[in-house]
Amino acid sequence: MRITCLDDDSGFLDLLRWAAEERGWQVSVHDEAVSALQEIPRLRPDVIMLDLRLGPGLSGWDVIALLERDARTVGMPIIVCSAAIDDLQRGQADLERRGIRFLPKPFDIDDLYRIVEEVAAAATPRSVAGA
Repeated sequence: MRITCLDDDSGFLDLLRWAAEERGWQVSVHDEAVSALQEIPRLRPDVIMLDLRLGPGLSGWDVIALLERDARTVGMPIIVCSAAIDDLQRGQADLERRGIRFLPKPFDIDDLYRIVEEVAAAATPRSVAGA
């Protein structure tokens, strides 16, 4: 499984990298949105993990909107992983409408594994031409 993680907290990215590698998953981590948005179409991850608050520049909400508008990335499974509980609560209905799962920080590592596997399993298989 291929995972792309976007978060401005390097310690959190290290944790996600470790957790993914422990599971045998391939992982790419990004601490800013522009480079992630350039790499995601090329990497074609099975799951994108994304924080809502990314520091200066684009927010997680902006990244979601850009991914949904790009024909190369539309429909890629996203998990929002954030400590911004107020933002998660305000945006919960919107995330659910978009089919985006969320995992509030802090979380149990087993919950991370379970949600990533559920999201990846529920994703529509890509055609050979689109893979």
